[in-house]
Amino acid sequence: MPKKLYNEPSPLETRVVSKNFGLENSESLDTYLDKQNRYTSLQASQLHAQGSRAGTLRLVLSPVLRFFKFYVLRLGFLDGIPGLLHISIGCMNSYVKYAKLIELQRQQ
Repeated sequence: MPKKLYNEPSPLETRVVSKNFGLENSESLDTYLDKQNRYTSLQASQLHAQGSRAGTLRLVLSPVLRFFKFYVLRLGFLDGIPGLLHISIGCMNSYVKYAKLIELQRQQ
């Protein structure tokens, strides 16, 4: 049996990540996060073009409210660790989107 590399995910880990993040089996978490970074840039640009504004309050409250809505009200906690990982990435995306929007506002 060939020796596994330390950072090589097990087949079970690959299936769990793929299932819970909607990833294809060949897509890594790094690829998924890179894609999310591009999406937040696109969303921030669209919001900026529409004249939307963001400040500190929105930057801080949006991820918190998103966590409460999806992890508590929509019972994301029932999915265990994969559910927590999924909503954590969603909250991070919300924060990053508004941080990028603030950056665009300051560039004007």
